[in-house]
Amino acid sequence: MKKYIFIFAGLCNMLCTTPRLSAQTQNETVLFEENFEWLIPYTVSNTSSSLTPSDFTREANTWRLATFNTHSCSLTGVPPANYDNTAKLISEIDPDVIAIQEVVHYKNNFDADQPAELAKRTGLQYTYLPLVVTQSLSIAGNRTYGIAMMYKKKPLKIKTDDTLPGKSEKRGFIAAEFDDYVFISTHLDNGSESAENRKKSYEIINTYVESRIEANTWSGKPVYLAGDLNAINLPTVASEKWEIISPNGVTVPDKNYRLDYILAWKGNTPSHKVVKSLIPVFDGIDASQVSDHLPVFVDIDSKN
Repeated sequence: MKKYIFIFAGLCNMLCTTPRLSAQTQNETVLFEENFEWLIPYTVSNTSSSLTPSDFTREANTWRLATFNTHSCSLTGVPPANYDNTAKLISEIDPDVIAIQEVVHYKNNFDADQPAELAKRTGLQYTYLPLVVTQSLSIAGNRTYGIAMMYKKKPLKIKTDDTLPGKSEKRGFIAAEFDDYVFISTHLDNGSESAENRKKSYEIINTYVESRIEANTWSGKPVYLAGDLNAINLPTVASEKWEIISPNGVTVPDKNYRLDYILAWKGNTPSHKVVKSLIPVFDGIDASQVSDHLPVFVDIDSKN
């Protein structure tokens, strides 16, 4: 699969000089060191002109799955939002389905129904799961903050769940059954003190997936989980059940972390042949200046 991560060409010599993780980071990732891999850096400089824009063409008979933490459609995470830039990245990827994290919706639709704004600009449909209600700093009233899933074709069934544990905010997931596969979008708890919350979240999601498979509800369809998982590597409760199919590369350039993943469920027997797996480079726009995270996508051979 690494042969598809062509945006990192010429950077492999950096691996030997990648700095060791700080003591704080080491403490945070004790549970995730069993299968630890040093990350391939996104780029020496995010403005490097040597990076070739990614080839977004796709083979016939593939599913394109993606994830993107939009940071409220702003590099700083606060208004003003730049919906056009965020939508441009999503549109160039052209996913069949994409997990979206950190989007805002004002109850009175004052310039901040972010899922709707992105849908309008990309032509995708969406489901939004509000997880946090906060006071707006700019207008009277409340706003909600949460995750979304955007898709080309409406799912056969969709489930939202806001019961995942979170230290500072509620967490949840969106599960959608499509004709040929199941896709789950989530955003797990962050911080070193939240490792147990992340483990518990995987247990809840795993139990849900297993219950659907045992009931034959998903008719042997492959199952994928995508989102900001807030861990440099996965705990055993995740790695026992899920296979990482997204690139081993940095998705948070400012911190040299990989926090964004696309996973495939191991226990449902369908093949997950990955034909392309990218942290993409875009023509005419630096993705690292759109959000603090980078988008990720994979193409799956649908014939297997």
